[in-house]
Amino acid sequence: MSPTLRDVARVAGVSFKTVSNVINDYPHVSESTRARVLAAIEELDYRPNRTAGGDRRRELEVLHGSRRQLTDGLLFSPLALGSEDAQLLDVPYPLVRSGSASSTAPSTT
Repeated sequence: MSPTLRDVARVAGVSFKTVSNVINDYPHVSESTRARVLAAIEELDYRPNRTAGGDRRRELEVLHGSRRQLTDGLLFSPLALGSEDAQLLDVPYPLVRSGSASSTAPSTT
C-alpha cells in the first residue's frame, strides 16, 4: 500500500496539515520543519494523489480521462463540480457520489 499524508506526518513528527502545507509550498513553515517533512517524503517515497484536492480539471479527468478505462466503476466525491455540471456526471459506468458538492447534482446511478 502506498504511504499516505498521515504516514509522512507520523515519520516527520508533525501534523498532516503541516505536511500538506509543505507539499503546497505554503510559505509559513519553518525551514527545519520543511526539511523534516521533505526527508520523510523521500524516505517513504510518498507521492501525492493528484486526483484529490478540489481541482475542476482533475475531477473531470477522473470522470472522463484515459485512466477511466482501468476501472469498473467510480466512488466520486467532487469538490469543484457543482449543480451546473450535472450533465457531466451522466457516465456509462457505475458511479457513486458522496460529499457536499454531490448533493447539488441529480443522481446518475
